Amino acid sequence: MPTAEDGKSSDAVPRTRPPGIIERLMQARGLRDDESQAAFRTPRMADLHFPETLPGAQEAAVRLVEAVRGGRTIAIYGDYDVDGIMSSSILYHALAMVDPLNPPRIYVPHRIDEGYGLNIPALEKLASEGVDVLISVDCGVTAMEPALRAKELGIELIITDHHTPVVDDLGEVVLPDVSVLVHPSAGKNKAPFTQLCGGGVAFKVAWAFLERWFSSRPLPVEGKNLLVELLPLAALATIADVVALHGENRILTAAGLRLLRNSSNPGLRALVQASGVLKDREIPKASDVAFRMAPMLNAAGRLASADTAMHLMTRADDDEAADIVAELARLNRQRQKMCREITEQASAMVVEQGFDKDDRRAIVLADESWNPGLVGICCSRLVEQFARPVVLLQRLGDVCRGSARSIRDYSIHEALNVCARKLNVDESIMSFGGHDAAAGLSIKSDSFDALVEHLCDHAGRNIDLSELMVALDVDDVVMLRDLSLGVIEDIERLDPFGAGNPYPCFALSGLQVNQVIKMGKTGEHLRMNLSRDGVQVKAVWWRAPDVLDRLLDAQDTGIPIDIVAEPEVDRWRQPQVQLKILDVGIDVVAEAIDSNGELVAG
Repeated sequence: MPTAEDGKSSDAVPRTRPPGIIERLMQARGLRDDESQAAFRTPRMADLHFPETLPGAQEAAVRLVEAVRGGRTIAIYGDYDVDGIMSSSILYHALAMVDPLNPPRIYVPHRIDEGYGLNIPALEKLASEGVDVLISVDCGVTAMEPALRAKELGIELIITDHHTPVVDDLGEVVLPDVSVLVHPSAGKNKAPFTQLCGGGVAFKVAWAFLERWFSSRPLPVEGKNLLVELLPLAALATIADVVALHGENRILTAAGLRLLRNSSNPGLRALVQASGVLKDREIPKASDVAFRMAPMLNAAGRLASADTAMHLMTRADDDEAADIVAELARLNRQRQKMCREITEQASAMVVEQGFDKDDRRAIVLADESWNPGLVGICCSRLVEQFARPVVLLQRLGDVCRGSARSIRDYSIHEALNVCARKLNVDESIMSFGGHDAAAGLSIKSDSFDALVEHLCDHAGRNIDLSELMVALDVDDVVMLRDLSLGVIEDIERLDPFGAGNPYPCFALSGLQVNQVIKMGKTGEHLRMNLSRDGVQVKAVWWRAPDVLDRLLDAQDTGIPIDIVAEPEVDRWRQPQVQLKILDVGIDVVAEAIDSNGELVAG
């Protein structure tokens, strides 16, 4: 019979140590066995699925190899966001390596003049310029009419995309008639991992193309080196497109971030230096890439032409790269100012027009002055503020064009699909594309009021009143003494964080407020000193709501507070624990427990 010395009691009941914070975090993310936890902690390139598992990738590789060897004129049809820029660049570098004297042309539609996706005038222009083979990236799965026109023009069209396909009234998926469609999940066959972004799809196509070109697996050194060079581009695309950072997305992102420092791409090097993502870090955080690098690249397509950013990532030398990045930084500062103005104006309109009332569970606004390249960002800010799906459009003549963003568990793509079925009597009144959380759309101005009516009706029937609140996912309830510097450093090693792997958020109770002061030019931020049971910690609250008086009362009276916060390492001068506060109250921890891990912020 086992004894206590064996780690078991005399009745053979195991005495197990309660799991620590890191173990509980892993389990909360569905990683319950040692194998899955190890794969999550240490993502390996060897765990990527081979490209033939991506539907259409092998067929696309065959067509592209034949096109290059046959001397046909190839063009890449991209998109103006980071995912589109990186996807285009990945395929450009793969094709240019094997045929450097005849690299592919890249066509990027103008966000304002042409809008998202394949369009017929662009196809006609490319055909007139001698393009024989056109491969789309990050777009095309809904392009029925452009696909037919490409066939009429004699263009062989290869579509690579990851967006949601069209579904007809019978619930059947409708796909464009093209030479090859590469998509993780649109057809009858599905990829083992279906949540790749456009850059991830393009990386798999480039991989398949190189294997077909060299007729070799594994690839020879030059092919392997190129794929390694393309990993940071795939990582940027994956982070910027806010797809779930698990599975293959986590592998691509982790590998790409590790390689970012030593990239040989002049444009990428200049962007890394200007954004400061490697300051005091050997490997950048995914959040730094999302909030520093990606906005600079996006600024080109939002305010000018994405051709600038595309040139930066494909053909720029060191001198050109420095000049382009400086211009992108200037555009990004301009973009930030304009976004603040649009958000403030739209926020006031929400209240004026009653979209914040309980009977209006979606926000739909239009204004002539709004830049359609910026309204998507502003939508996200209004979703955070009002906890409703938001559509913001620029009204320009007889067309309104813009973006939509949604709340959790409400598919804006499905909602717009319902609206389009009601509005599109002649199939031309409204067009849209995207996925559950975000979409772009265009609608005739005289149908705008009908869109408001239909979308608000759909939202009213599908969004419960209880969902009109900002929700915080609380990973665990912990004590202040649990959050040591070592524990937080272990948490940071679970990066990359983002969609599907959010930065851990904890609830803490019974904290004393020892000091609270305002920070920032207008006092919009708060800095605090909190303690419990002899343990003290610094805390910050960025863009804090109007809670200063409440916190000062807690400081003066000694009444303890509860908080929800993200722990981090403050590396200024010397590393120390710091809490980034997300919510504060008296019953916060009780609410977190009662809601089984989901907290409604008050």
